[in-house]
Amino acid sequence: YANWIEGILGDADDPTLRSAGLAAAGAARAAAAKYEEVGFLGPEDGEVLITALLKVETRCKQLMGLTN
Repeated sequence: YANWIEGILGDADDPTLRSAGLAAAGAARAAAAKYEEVGFLGPEDGEVLITALLKVETRCKQLMGLTN
């Protein structure tokens, strides 16, 4: 999943979207690593990942003119 996000957004023309995409990919990698290490994710892990993905969504909506 992280590779897919990075592949899609890692070279985006918009620097804010590119940054958000790379942050989301990093958060996905961190969540996967923690899950493999301890076998579960805590609420804070999910919150970091969801927050990163929501930043991508927000920037996409801004670029499409759907929100400010």
